[in-house]
Amino acid sequence: MTEQTTILEAEQPQAAAPIVDALQTVQTSIAEFSKVQAGLTELRAKHPADLVCDVTTPAGMKEAIAGRAAWRDPRIALEQMRKAAKAPVLQLGKLIDSTAATLESELRIGEDNYDGQIQAELTRKAIAKAQAEEAERVRVQAVKDAIAQQYTSRPARMFGKSAADIQAAIIAMTPDFQEFAFAEFADDARAAQTHALEALRAMYATQKATEEREAEQARIAAEQAEQARILAAQRAAFEAEQQAHRDELERKAAALKAEHDAREAAERAERAKVEAAQRAEREQIAAEQKALDDAKRAEADRLAAVERARLDAEAAAERERVDRAAAEARAAAEALAKQNAEKAAKEAKAERARLVKEQERLAAEAAAAARLNALAPRLLAAAKPAVSALILFQTHAVETGLAEQLPGLPGIVSELAAAIAAVEGTAP
Repeated sequence: MTEQTTILEAEQPQAAAPIVDALQTVQTSIAEFSKVQAGLTELRAKHPADLVCDVTTPAGMKEAIAGRAAWRDPRIALEQMRKAAKAPVLQLGKLIDSTAATLESELRIGEDNYDGQIQAELTRKAIAKAQAEEAERVRVQAVKDAIAQQYTSRPARMFGKSAADIQAAIIAMTPDFQEFAFAEFADDARAAQTHALEALRAMYATQKATEEREAEQARIAAEQAEQARILAAQRAAFEAEQQAHRDELERKAAALKAEHDAREAAERAERAKVEAAQRAEREQIAAEQKALDDAKRAEADRLAAVERARLDAEAAAERERVDRAAAEARAAAEALAKQNAEKAAKEAKAERARLVKEQERLAAEAAAAARLNALAPRLLAAAKPAVSALILFQTHAVETGLAEQLPGLPGIVSELAAAIAAVEGTAP
């Protein structure tokens, strides 16, 4: 038998006595519940739950008062029994929590002692392992850095160097290296050396070809510069000859232009004489046409004045007729608008009254729902311990043989559990 088992068995008699007392109290209350449930059949027969009494008569009022008392008294007694059954269950929960907390604190003393030793040793081993791994990582990294410095990164460092520099680097890397310097990475170092030499040889070939190509391009550029100088001299002589030819052509063009300008001046003087004669003739015709137009315009203005006077008289008569029609239409519209306004006011008043009643109904329903939602958590909190106690008592009753004396207990437990589930599903 272990020490922990001994401690638990030592505490068990002290914790079991209050539990048994609580179960006995619950058992007594459950028995009272069964009596109430058994009396429901007789109560329904004597005072039907849906009976309608004629309370307007003394006999009917007496019958209603008696029926209310018959249903109310067992309900009040049931509430008292519920409180009596629930009190030991709540006390039992507190007792279980305090007992478990006391035992747990006692058990943790020994557990923490041994756990502290175990965790200290595990921490020491983890630190030693981490230090060894770090030392190995530093050593491996140093070897890899040496391989990279001596071989892997050499081609990149020679990028852009001359062919002679690259050839010198190849000669410096060609001798064999000492394998012990790279430990287990000797094969990696040899492979890095091989790859670096291959890259440097390829780089040397490329750089040498580039330098030879650049030398050839410089030679060609010099030849092209000499050819350009000769062509420039030839082009200068040709342009001088062309300029002299252009000067001669411009002199001849100036002489031709002077001759052309003199001929155009004579032609312009002749055209001016002709245009002056034509202008005098056009002015005379315009004066005659203006006199004729003025006479026609005066006659047209006279006829237009007569027509405007006639149209003004007709327009005045039409405006008077339209004003009378508009006045009649306004009067009819005002009468119709007044009638519609009175009708709309009556309908609006009726609608407001209906909305007020609807808002009052909705407010009452919302208040009832709020009260129900507020009570739901309290009812749920109160019912859960009771159901737990009933389930515990039901198990105890089955084990002790009391279940036969309480045939209605399983049904009560099932109904309470279903009610709690329904409340949990609808509570906010």
